[in-house]
Amino acid sequence: MRAIILCSLILISGCAPRGPLSPEEAYYGLRQACLQGDGEAVMTFLSVNTIQRMEHIIAEIRSLNEERLKALAGEMMTTPENLKTLTLPRFLSLQLSMEKSGPRAIIPFLQTKPAKITVHENRATLINEAGVMMKLVKEGPYWKFEEGVF
Repeated sequence: MRAIILCSLILISGCAPRGPLSPEEAYYGLRQACLQGDGEAVMTFLSVNTIQRMEHIIAEIRSLNEERLKALAGEMMTTPENLKTLTLPRFLSLQLSMEKSGPRAIIPFLQTKPAKITVHENRATLINEAGVMMKLVKEGPYWKFEEGVF
């Protein structure tokens, strides 16, 4: 009997959603991940194309000469050594820590509610109450943010 219950729990948890099933759900999930400064969680809300573009940026950063690496490290409030071994989750976490304040801050904009969501097939546009427009794409059953979030 225990084995049947255990197998049932495994099957049920294996079928549970592993991503946002609506653009609004994606927005609130991204907001929560950003507020927590959790780069790894933010990644789960980004499209494959966005992740590939960010990986390209990270590769460019890693290939900088020492002088440029040191200058960028100063701007990003980290060390050149951290940039040499930068991963996407750490890059996103650094971006979030930099963007909590200042002219490009994303956090204040994410604290508003979605005002308008337009869905057309596998693409969506979400505009929040602050007037920030975000593009989403459907990958399988899940909605992911397309470029321009960070």
